Amino acid sequence: MSRQIKFRTYYVPEKYMMDWKEFEYQLNENNYISPFKSTANWKVMQYSELKDKHGKEIYEGDLLQGINCIMRMDWDSTAAGWVFNYGIGYNPKQNTDELEVIGNIYENPELLAH
Repeated sequence: MSRQIKFRTYYVPEKYMMDWKEFEYQLNENNYISPFKSTANWKVMQYSELKDKHGKEIYEGDLLQGINCIMRMDWDSTAAGWVFNYGIGYNPKQNTDELEVIGNIYENPELLAH
C-alpha cells in the first residue's frame, strides 16, 4: 500500500488556510517560499493518513476532541511517527474512530487554553 502524501498551509498575515493545490499556485505565481518548509508567514502541515470519526482528514497541528480530552496531532521526529499530544485529560485507549477534528493550532489557538 502506498503512502498518500498531502499538505495544506496556513497563511499567517491573512489568517487563511489553503489546500496544497492553491498553495502550489501561489508558489508558482509568486515564488513565496520553498515547499515543505514553514516560515513566519506560511505554516505547512502534512496529512497524517488518519481520519476522524466523520471521515475528515487529520493533519499535523489539528486539534481533536476525544473522550475527556483535547489533543493535538504532532510529528515526533524522535519516534519518526505521528503522535497525539494530550493537552487536557488523557485517554490512552482512544482510537481515531472516537476522535473529532475541532480545529487547528493556527485558526483555533483558544482551544489550547482550556
